[in-house]
Amino acid sequence: MKTLEEVIKAFECCEHGEPDSNCEECSYIGIGFCCLERENDALHYLKEYQRYQDTPSRNGHMSLVDYFEASQKNEPLTWEELRTMQDKPVWWVRGEVGEWLTIYGVPKNDNNVIYATTCSGVECWIYKKDIDKYNYYKKELG
Repeated sequence: MKTLEEVIKAFECCEHGEPDSNCEECSYIGIGFCCLERENDALHYLKEYQRYQDTPSRNGHMSLVDYFEASQKNEPLTWEELRTMQDKPVWWVRGEVGEWLTIYGVPKNDNNVIYATTCSGVECWIYKKDIDKYNYYKKELG
């Protein structure tokens, strides 16, 4: 039996031998009846999932999974989110280069600029008009 990850990858690769299939990347390559083996493994995992659906702890566990997945998302900050990051670190990405900034000034009377410093103490200004040129994140990209 293949792992769940291998089964998923096999389904993503399979085009049933059509010209654009990715059979060489499939974990079932070389098995005579690959589709049958893949489907049997998938059925096993579906039955495990079904059995888990009937347990009382499922809802609590799924809430934890949802919370963890949400905390792992690292979408670029919007201008409004960036303005809430006063005295917090922000991962700034420009092209292939990234570095930490600390937001130290968010003027209440000017919605078009935010003041920050780099780790080396260099002051910089973030302008609203340039928000689409660079990306700002709550954590470093992994």
